[in-house]
Amino acid sequence: MNIEIVAPQVKTAARSIGTAADAVAGLDLEGPMGKVASALPGSTVVGAANGLKAEWKSDKDKWVKDARDHKQATIAAADAIVEADTITAQAAKNQRETMGYY
Repeated sequence: MNIEIVAPQVKTAARSIGTAADAVAGLDLEGPMGKVASALPGSTVVGAANGLKAEWKSDKDKWVKDARDHKQATIAAADAIVEADTITAQAAKNQRETMGYY
């Protein structure tokens, strides 16, 4: 079975993941929840709003980290595949030369 990748396209897709992570990292998801809590002082909703604010921040930060890690892993995998193909092609060429096929 053969699998063919186009490394530059894979890397472009990986960089897009990184761009999305950077955009999400800049979002202020928790800010609006802080306004809910301050708008209703003394209310029982304050605790829920603050809890949701913390959860949103934690989830967002984890997603951003995971996306950035995925970007790096994808680029590294594309590089490794290209390197392995290069080594294999050189080894095959060396073998053909040794056997007198070149």
